Amino acid sequence: MGFFYLSQVLRRPVWTQRGERVARIKDIVARLEALNAKGEVALEVYPPIAGLVVDIENREVFMPWSQVAVLGPEGGRLQSSSIYLDAFERREGEVLLARDMLDKQLIDIDGRRVVRANDLQLYAVDGAVRVTAVDVSAEALLRRLTFGRLFAGADPLGAPPPEDASPRLKRRRLGPAKLIKWADVEPLKAGVPDVRLRLPHQRLSLLHPVDIAHIADELSYMQGAEIIESLDDERAADTLQEMDEERQADIVESMDAERAADILEEMAPDDAADLLADLGEAQAGDLLRRMDPEDAEDVEELLNYPEGSAGGIMTSDFLTAPPHIRVGEALDFIRGLDDAPDVIDYLFVLEQAPGTNWASPDLQGEGKLLGIVSLRDLLLTSDDRPLDEIMSHDFLWAEADEPCERAARRMADYNLIAMPVLDEAEQLKGIITIDDAMEVLLPERWLKRVPHVFS
Repeated sequence: MGFFYLSQVLRRPVWTQRGERVARIKDIVARLEALNAKGEVALEVYPPIAGLVVDIENREVFMPWSQVAVLGPEGGRLQSSSIYLDAFERREGEVLLARDMLDKQLIDIDGRRVVRANDLQLYAVDGAVRVTAVDVSAEALLRRLTFGRLFAGADPLGAPPPEDASPRLKRRRLGPAKLIKWADVEPLKAGVPDVRLRLPHQRLSLLHPVDIAHIADELSYMQGAEIIESLDDERAADTLQEMDEERQADIVESMDAERAADILEEMAPDDAADLLADLGEAQAGDLLRRMDPEDAEDVEELLNYPEGSAGGIMTSDFLTAPPHIRVGEALDFIRGLDDAPDVIDYLFVLEQAPGTNWASPDLQGEGKLLGIVSLRDLLLTSDDRPLDEIMSHDFLWAEADEPCERAARRMADYNLIAMPVLDEAEQLKGIITIDDAMEVLLPERWLKRVPHVFS
């Protein structure tokens, strides 16, 4: 039989083995999911047809594939002259190709984009029929409007109009189908709410967070939330940080609160604070209460700074050490971190009391700023030299309440990767990173073209 299209099968008759016409094809049931060798839910590479939904005297009846001998553009033929009239009930992992897939948004993994299914390509071989591709071409819509009369042959790239087609259709030059292999496609649960799918979006999770964010931006908030929730917490956080703040807030509002709090914990404190600032006060407070207390404290501190201030764009995620620590100790400390900050280009040297456990996470960021050591200097200096011999005493800094644009422009003028933010007592409160500075300085239309430096 070879290739044919869903639009060529719908509304076609079903015949018994004796040639009696008994029904009309209303839809086709395909199994999208299966259990792999580990017992995990996985998408079928090319989903098999599990049965037909047919119309018999205005009654919707299910015919399992075991009753079907042949399926193609001419319709369906049964294995015998007997038919079993079972009412159709959805089973887990199955979809109706016409009702649930046609005109729905799908994710093209290979193309890193969202597409709309205008038709589906099927393939019959060895007594089975499988879904092989999605047709996203305009010709697929025309094929459906003519109930499969266009592209009536088995050629998957299309065929000339039939001889009995209207002259207008005969004059039309038809382009080839635009097929996306089903193996490169992932459907969305939010697009088929009546279907019981357990889609893990495994293939989508392998993409770069920037690509995932671009895909989510093309979808509704509910569908975007589905994508974010399908990722692990760290990847979900990285993906959210690639979206604009308004979009982040809309997606988080659509998510389960506990899951949203887990993802916020994985985000940089300044990004988490910006997101919460765009939520309602009640919801933001609820998410903070659900977060780990230490992570929530860092975020709450940043929320206290007014919008448009240097403190409002800084992060509290950085590394510090006292001046007497030797280079080798500092490098060992950095290498041993389980969760290193995004910014490790600089080590900030702080004044701390003797005997203080400077490597404790609770003490990172507490103290008067004495100097800054670049990562380059750490790597090129002998291990036995103390930090106060190699640190720079001459450094630029910003006040927490000064306008963020002034601080960002100072960073751009001096080509800084990060700049400390100090209070009146010269206590280090946070740092401004170059990607946050660019968000202040660049026009909004350019922001999506500039990747996050620290992500």
